[in-house]
Amino acid sequence: MRVLAAATAILLAACGNGVGSSGPARSAAAAGLFLPACAVGARPQSELHLAGIPPLVPTGPLVRCLLNASISGSAYDSGYDGSIQLVDGRELHLYERRGDRPVKAGASQTLRSGTRDVNGVTWTWSVLENGATTLETITRGVYVELDLPGDESQVDTLAATARDLVPVESLARPPARDICGALGVTLGAATVAAAFDSSAGAVTRWQEQPATADAPRLSGSPWRAHPPAEPVALCYLDGDFGPPKGPPPGAGATATALPNWSRVVYLVGVDRRPIGLIFGWQDRIPIKDPGL
Repeated sequence: MRVLAAATAILLAACGNGVGSSGPARSAAAAGLFLPACAVGARPQSELHLAGIPPLVPTGPLVRCLLNASISGSAYDSGYDGSIQLVDGRELHLYERRGDRPVKAGASQTLRSGTRDVNGVTWTWSVLENGATTLETITRGVYVELDLPGDESQVDTLAATARDLVPVESLARPPARDICGALGVTLGAATVAAAFDSSAGAVTRWQEQPATADAPRLSGSPWRAHPPAEPVALCYLDGDFGPPKGPPPGAGATATALPNWSRVVYLVGVDRRPIGLIFGWQDRIPIKDPGL
């Protein structure tokens, strides 16, 4: 069995308690992001799913579809970088990360700046030398930056977009079985062997204090950085996940053929990003409910 730290293995993605022999077909409700992929010029929806959902989610009548999205960083404080097409055809750039304002290498010079109150929060707008106008703040513990091409006449649109940001925690969350059934981690068929609605606190205890002596143990679970009550879906998927990956054998050694992986374990936090945790075989990966 191969165990990977939660922040190191993010594979293909889309997004009750109990164990079953087969999962549902991929649910559009569970797999869907906060915005659909744009019909023209966008990365495939399956690739956009890799980035999950940002901490503060753009909603409202101004946003139309998602063109691009990527992530960087750990499971909790990763930076979300996205491009959103507005209903008027303009492209809005969105960057978010939990924590303080990031240090930007080679940042463009500010020509003019000011402030704007949005829902009782002070945002700073800046007209940059590169021809864009930005609106940024730190709110709810999240750094947010919105950018549009053009001068300060863009501030009204940026402020209207900022006004309709909602916390990802407030979005309706499907049950774990639907979330697990929507994961696309293999080109072939995969079934949901088990799906558990859990929490970051329970997953931390599950990883740091395994139930059996031979189970993998982490000295410090990366889920400890998450709020303990954050919902986490634990997914056990069975199928053909390809041959085990590993370094080539040493000099003079002969590689031993192993059967393809037949069970993988994924965790999906509040941002709906699937994080690969365990890769191995059904007879070596027992199903365990971490609790709530």
